[in-house]
Amino acid sequence: MPSWSAVADIAASARAGDTVARMISFVQAMEEATSTDLVVFRHGVALFNSDFPRSWAHNFLRVEPTGRAPSAEELAAEADRLQGDRGLAHRQIVVRDEGLGGRLEPAFRDRGWLVDRLVYMIHRRPSDRVADTSIVAEVSFDEAKPALEAFVRGSGYGDSDETVRQLVERTLLTARASNVRHFAVVVEGRIASTCQLISGNGTAQIEDVSTFEEFRNRGFARATVQRALDVARADDYDPIFLEADRDDWPRRLYERMGFDPVAHTFSFTRPPDAS
Repeated sequence: MPSWSAVADIAASARAGDTVARMISFVQAMEEATSTDLVVFRHGVALFNSDFPRSWAHNFLRVEPTGRAPSAEELAAEADRLQGDRGLAHRQIVVRDEGLGGRLEPAFRDRGWLVDRLVYMIHRRPSDRVADTSIVAEVSFDEAKPALEAFVRGSGYGDSDETVRQLVERTLLTARASNVRHFAVVVEGRIASTCQLISGNGTAQIEDVSTFEEFRNRGFARATVQRALDVARADDYDPIFLEADRDDWPRRLYERMGFDPVAHTFSFTRPPDAS
């Protein structure tokens, strides 16, 4: 896993061809390309998208190496200042260093913030078994949109129609900055499982893997991920990666499909209802 000091060399390593560095460089470039404003602060950069204020993934503070590692108190104060000035109700801080994130986690939990521990996984090995990708179709955003709206409503984040709209249509932001393709398993005219393939500059990310509960345990998620993976490999993308909850079951599926964990991300979030 990249250390706090090693993260400072990501840009140089990316130019030198390091796979993990290219992955992180791709993620950060996409974050910046889908922002309307970036504000540098003492411990990193705050990214904002004024058109999608309810998308936490487009309005957050990204901690970057600046020498002395910051405390949770310092970062929370910066979030209050920067996100508060924008009229945002939530607070979110992203740390892509396992050591620093682990040290900050207890303090943020004590403050009542939510902690998400995510892992980046790069495809490096053959899958444990062949998936039937004949059941997967490529669909347009408009075709996938009703299912994406239903996934958001069922996630607990879709507290209003406007929030659902923003969390679904933010995909269009990504599509303006890169190539986005949607893959889905359709059962009797209804999308049962779906995922996205985001690609650009030789790198591909599999994102938003979702299956409706009544269609789970039928191999649909594996099939959609495998189809996206096959397409990315056919187009010679390297690396091909995805992000998963470190402690949730999908990570085990991805490991069986040949994805290896290579880097961690911590997200510290104070939702609007905790303000």
